[in-house]
Amino acid sequence: MLALRGHHLVCRLGFRGLGYSDAFVQQMTEIVHLLRTYPEMKLRVIAGPDVLCDACPHLVDGQCQTAGNSHSEIRIQAMDRAVIQILDLQVGHLYTVQMINERMKARFDKASFDLVCADCRWRALGFCEAGLEGL
Repeated sequence: MLALRGHHLVCRLGFRGLGYSDAFVQQMTEIVHLLRTYPEMKLRVIAGPDVLCDACPHLVDGQCQTAGNSHSEIRIQAMDRAVIQILDLQVGHLYTVQMINERMKARFDKASFDLVCADCRWRALGFCEAGLEGL
């Protein structure tokens, strides 16, 4: 069982070995491999820092502080809530990776990316949209 916050359910689709630090890239590589290899693995949806955040240099005192900006946590939480709402998930509940993938294919579209990922620095690379198409 793995616990992931809402927006990481989207980010994992587009991961291509880029990230905020070597530790983050290594952690993301391992998590993405697990998610691709074990579609029946259980995921608990959480509304806060997860195992990926733990490896991110921007996690300070349990909150995202990208570029020292304390408002980053508010933006990240909004992204999490939007993904959870779009996918009709419940915080704290368990879902299989396959269930999440099916909901992503059925419910996530360009408008969803526009809403959730509008100011994400990785969005311009187009990896997440390509990852969704590849599900």
